[in-house]
Amino acid sequence: MENVKIYSYPHDKSKKNSDNEIIASVREYISDTDADILVERDQYGKPHIVGIDGIYVSVAHDKDLCLVAVAQRDIGIDIERADRKVRNAAALAKRYFCEDEIAFLGDDPSDEDFTDMWVKKEALSKLLGKGVPCMKDMSVFSDNVIFTKNQNYDGYILYYVTYCN
Repeated sequence: MENVKIYSYPHDKSKKNSDNEIIASVREYISDTDADILVERDQYGKPHIVGIDGIYVSVAHDKDLCLVAVAQRDIGIDIERADRKVRNAAALAKRYFCEDEIAFLGDDPSDEDFTDMWVKKEALSKLLGKGVPCMKDMSVFSDNVIFTKNQNYDGYILYYVTYCN
């Protein structure tokens, strides 16, 4: 994916949102420290940039890490620790995943396989802007989206997703 940049910040658990990180990331992305940038969130909490056309953002948090993806097209991002332990992965899959995803994972998915699929699902839900409640209604195997796995964060599984052109 061209023109996608991911910015990393320490995650401050005491802050309610990451608007300052989003604004700093957009300013760096467009190389303008004086740009008048506002962040508005829709009813599902998806951030939207106000004041600059054609710039899209998505945010992912982990215990100690905040990532902001900035692109010139709509984007979703998520991250999880690669060594995440998952209880009842098959039951969680049935609750949140589509039939094709459940079949792909099988009856007893490994923690890593489940987490890999979960990160894709979360990134896709952020792209669509409807959050976890819509997870069963969308498939990571859709022909309408492209996932990119980012290997630059050691110990993490990170995907970002955009719509196909």
